[in-house]
Amino acid sequence: MNEDTKWPIEVSCLDFLIIQEFEEANVKHHSYVMFTWPEGDAVQNLRDQLNQTWKRQSWNPRANFFVVVSGHQTQRSSFLAQQIAEMMWKYYMIMNVVILISEEQNIRRPEIAALPLFTWIPYKDKKCSEIDVFLIDLWLLEGGGRFRDKALLFPIKVPKNFFQCPVRVSVPSLIPFAMLKEKFTDEENCTTYSYVGYEVENFKLVAEALNLSILYGEVPPGRIPETHKKGIDDVVEGFSDLAFGGYPLHLFLANMLDPTIPYLKEYLKWYVPCGNPVPRSEKVANIFKTHMWLAIFFVFMLAAVVMRQLSKRSELFDFESRGFRDVSGCFYNVWAVSMGVPVSDMPRNSTTRFVFLCLVWYCFVLRTLFQTCFTSILVNPGIIDQIRTIEELYQSDLVYFRNDEMDTLVQFTVPDYHSGIRLQKEECGNWSACMTEYLNSQRGAAVSFGVFTEYAVLLSVPAGSEEPQLCTLREDIYRLDYTMYFRKGSPLLGPFNKVIRRIMESGLILKSTNDFKETFRYINWSSGLKLPNLITKTDDGYTVFSLYHLTIIFRVLALGCVMSCVVFVGELLYCKVFK
Repeated sequence: MNEDTKWPIEVSCLDFLIIQEFEEANVKHHSYVMFTWPEGDAVQNLRDQLNQTWKRQSWNPRANFFVVVSGHQTQRSSFLAQQIAEMMWKYYMIMNVVILISEEQNIRRPEIAALPLFTWIPYKDKKCSEIDVFLIDLWLLEGGGRFRDKALLFPIKVPKNFFQCPVRVSVPSLIPFAMLKEKFTDEENCTTYSYVGYEVENFKLVAEALNLSILYGEVPPGRIPETHKKGIDDVVEGFSDLAFGGYPLHLFLANMLDPTIPYLKEYLKWYVPCGNPVPRSEKVANIFKTHMWLAIFFVFMLAAVVMRQLSKRSELFDFESRGFRDVSGCFYNVWAVSMGVPVSDMPRNSTTRFVFLCLVWYCFVLRTLFQTCFTSILVNPGIIDQIRTIEELYQSDLVYFRNDEMDTLVQFTVPDYHSGIRLQKEECGNWSACMTEYLNSQRGAAVSFGVFTEYAVLLSVPAGSEEPQLCTLREDIYRLDYTMYFRKGSPLLGPFNKVIRRIMESGLILKSTNDFKETFRYINWSSGLKLPNLITKTDDGYTVFSLYHLTIIFRVLALGCVMSCVVFVGELLYCKVFK
């Protein structure tokens, strides 16, 4: 066979040491030919071989398996094939198998003998995963051997439509990925669970596309590591077909189970206090740079001087308006135009009028720009002293609100990063206590997941209120890709990956998550889902445009009134002394 096909063939046998194993970590076998014999127990002999093969890195339960039973005498061939198929599916999730049973009497008389080949197809005739082997073809020994029907031995066995076959799911509750909404028990004492969540909505899209019915299993509440381990154990032991609900794509889990392609992203972040608002008077002064203010002052001075000189040298000087005959009048008119108020009289000289018109347009553009920025600053002047990088965080006097769950996760995923944290630590018990301390004080930072924190805070804020502002560093600590986990060899993995990829490309995952966020706070939690109130101080985020925002305007007005009074008193003294 090796000489004819030129393919590498690995041969192994029980109880013999394999000197050199032809396999690599990233190479999977795509075909297996396995021999078993009736001495003792043919099914148990085959299982012993599978146990040894299953431990290798090259193990591939989705490969094509050809099982040969030699020298069979006692049982009916179909019955033995049924037992082999049931064993391979129950313990190893092997579906693509053809079983050839060689009966001793057939070998003795090859001229009339035929070797039966059995297989089975799941989800056929709406039987879901029920095993029912059937004869797919016969190998006739006459004439050197040939197939009687020339049937396709390994057809495509996974359909596109599963005809409402049930899929058993283990879902540990974790905000916002999956949360138990309600459960009820019918008259037959059967308990049905209903879940909602970030991942549940996406899973429903996949199940609807494949026409699967969903059966949620019970995962008792508890700490996050314990509930997630329970979900994984259910899949490994065969009590569930898959598990999801905040499971990251991780090598440790991928060695035990088959993950789907990632469909959700999550980031572990530093949450730091938000910066203080910029003083509005300072912000107004910084609308234009210093050189820009000087340029504007120079333009006003130049306009006043030019209009005064044009009026003075004009032949119609005696007929010119009084406001343009002297320097003080020109400065007064320039100031009036800049403030957007009328002047006492228009210039009569055409040249002076042209300069005056240019000044009006210049002030119009300048005032439009200034008022646009000025109005925005009055409502939201921006923030200062915002911590944006990890170095700025380390240089601050903030403390690290630490809890065991998040700190252990950082230490496990990025140990070098964890050892480099240079902040004074303050224990706060659990995640809720740390986030409560962070949200209601300005003296520390906390580590948490972005989506998880957003939904947890959203749930703790009363419906109709604005959610508080959350500030994070620019760089993230760690990225997680969330996925679903199937049992090794599950035939559902391929169809799930196809549907997930299509709904990701079409944007349906993004739409479903956005829709869920809009209705999240208004769900009636009959299961009693409760979250500690993380917010003790409220800020609705709505800014009322009041007299406080006009303080700088009144300050300028007061300064102008004081200067006017001083000038007025000076004029009175001047007239009294010199006249």
